[in-house]
Amino acid sequence: MDYKYTTAIDQGNEHKTSKSIRKKTFHDKKVLGFLVSLQGIQKGTYFPIYESITNICDYSHIPLEDIKKASIKKAMIIKYDEENNVFYLNERIKENILKSHDIIEFENIKLIFIPFCEGNRKWS
Repeated sequence: MDYKYTTAIDQGNEHKTSKSIRKKTFHDKKVLGFLVSLQGIQKGTYFPIYESITNICDYSHIPLEDIKKASIKKAMIIKYDEENNVFYLNERIKENILKSHDIIEFENIKLIFIPFCEGNRKWS
């Protein structure tokens, strides 16, 4: 997908809003954080986290090629708690709070967690 920014003036229509242009060129969901693959065929590839609940093992959420090869029985879920501005891995248990640069490993998959929303930085 080609991402480029075009202003209304560039398009020859000064009455178009930047929002209508943005819809054509940028993702409308706000990013909460990223997962970056640390090994395998997609080493160095990043996967934005847009949803408050993201299933790492669901190819439609995180298109990680190594997921197709894995024999995972239990889903790996990242939950974002907007009220407390924290991320949880699988359950809402204090020990499972994800912190910046935590490593998530299962089978042949190794991901590093990079939050955007943390501390005083959040979208609401």
